[in-house]
Amino acid sequence: MNDKEIAKEIIIKMIENDWIPRNEFPKATTVADCVAEAYKIILNAVKES
Repeated sequence: MNDKEIAKEIIIKMIENDWIPRNEFPKATTVADCVAEAYKIILNAVKES
């Protein structure tokens, strides 16, 4: 699995379990914005590890 696939799997699990709190992303105006920001954070973390 590459970094993007790992990040995608993590974000899917977070969505399924409602683990993306909107208050963590105050600039996001939609749920999709929250998911996109969370994905970017996860992808960067996966790349760093």
